[in-house]
Amino acid sequence: MSAEDSINPVLIKSSISSTSSKQYLVRQHAPTNMYAADQDSQIPSTSRSTLQSGINPSESVQTRRIAHPEYSIIGGEFIHAVLETSIDSNLPGSIRSIVPQPVYAYVDQRVLVPAGSRLIGQYRTATFQGQNRVFIIWNRLVLPSGVMAELNSQSVDAIGRSGQGADQIQTHFFARFGEAALLSILGATTANMNVKDTDQYNSAAQYRMAIAQSFQQSAGDSLQTNQSVHPTLRIFQGAIINVFVAHDIDFYSVLKQRSDD
Repeated sequence: MSAEDSINPVLIKSSISSTSSKQYLVRQHAPTNMYAADQDSQIPSTSRSTLQSGINPSESVQTRRIAHPEYSIIGGEFIHAVLETSIDSNLPGSIRSIVPQPVYAYVDQRVLVPAGSRLIGQYRTATFQGQNRVFIIWNRLVLPSGVMAELNSQSVDAIGRSGQGADQIQTHFFARFGEAALLSILGATTANMNVKDTDQYNSAAQYRMAIAQSFQQSAGDSLQTNQSVHPTLRIFQGAIINVFVAHDIDFYSVLKQRSDD
């Protein structure tokens, strides 16, 4: 009988099963399991639908013609404007800007948004340490002729990055750290006041240490409380605004009716 004939198939099966079980246990207890939690709650619903709509490489998309390209501003175009009101991120608010140059249709040289048109928008105040941009949404476009269009588009910089860069950033450094630093200095001064190398530990030293610890505790509490102070971002009147048009804007019905009249 050869060596190959002496191999027991039952032992082979048992060995494979044991190896598979070990591999399964390794996969089951792998640290990557911590990422299996549902992350959708951290993504806004609009962004989630946008992300999910483009993840299937086998999905086909039907083409269609733009209804009125000679009367439309297509999503992805930029509208340039000048800020008429200033922005202070301490409180949310509404803002307005004016369009200094005409905006043309996607096809042809028809002016759809003439110079002097206005943009109405809003900005939010959710800022954090290190942030230097303000998130702005432009809700309306109002033409001098009285025509209005819903924009619902965000401000971007000259190269398309989301948000409007702040002209001035106030970090409130002294408001955050000034009180804590002062209390720490007072605590250190109290602990070392009138102390000599030859002094021994006595009731006076114990009293000084108790006061110093009280100051240090107060400094820690002050620092923790003032960490919630957010920076203030300011954008001055006259800043250049760039609006990334989020969807197609069709002026056909309005302009055609006006031409027929």
